[in-house]
Amino acid sequence: MNKEDLEQKLEMRHRWVAHREELMKNAPIIDYKISDPSMCVWEFRHCALCKDNSIVEEELWQTIPCKIRFDVTECVRRVYNNR
Repeated sequence: MNKEDLEQKLEMRHRWVAHREELMKNAPIIDYKISDPSMCVWEFRHCALCKDNSIVEEELWQTIPCKIRFDVTECVRRVYNNR
């Protein structure tokens, strides 16, 4: 692969990333409240992540991009007050 091909691929990648960022900036937000550890949506609980954040936001790329915002405040309170 020559330098021009590499530069062209890199430019295409930059445009692709910019396009995805623009889509996600305008994506709808779905709010979901996790009030108990049994409701945890992560296979391996992220208690340490949730402990430092009352809201955890993830991008979801399906047919239509969206953001899911997890309110973990109550779950964190239960997990860390019961220890």
